[in-house]
Amino acid sequence: MIYIGIDPGVTGAIAFIYNETQEVMDYTDPMCLNAMEEILNAREDVTAMIEKQWLKKGDYPTIGPLIQNYGEWVGRCAALCINYKVIAPRSWKAFMGITLTKEESRGLRDAQRLKLRKDKALDAARLFFPDMAGRLSRVKDHNRAEALLIAEYGRRAK
Repeated sequence: MIYIGIDPGVTGAIAFIYNETQEVMDYTDPMCLNAMEEILNAREDVTAMIEKQWLKKGDYPTIGPLIQNYGEWVGRCAALCINYKVIAPRSWKAFMGITLTKEESRGLRDAQRLKLRKDKALDAARLFFPDMAGRLSRVKDHNRAEALLIAEYGRRAK
């Protein structure tokens, strides 16, 4: 079974988990779509998990690219006949243990809360996927971390 995790953010990422192998790519990686085609050629069961997107407070400047990426990934999966599920961020984050507690978020501004969420995703992904730590070393790698965690959620939540 192959599990795909898609974080369709403005600068999102896609991750693949199959057997004991993991791969993660940024959307800007030209190999991204090639990897999806190779997976289809492998003739294995494939499930993609796509993080649901909607308009949130403060998203106004980025909503166009965000919703466009989300729609493109839903369309790609449908066009390639990949079984996919749209999952709410709250669901997979709670399942994977990276939601913020009230104590953690108390007194923080929105930007600080967002940074803490990204840090938790990076820490969790490094813990679950130690071989991928080199690909998760920068703050901006939070999209890769979330894509890996979304794929892992799909694998565990079957």
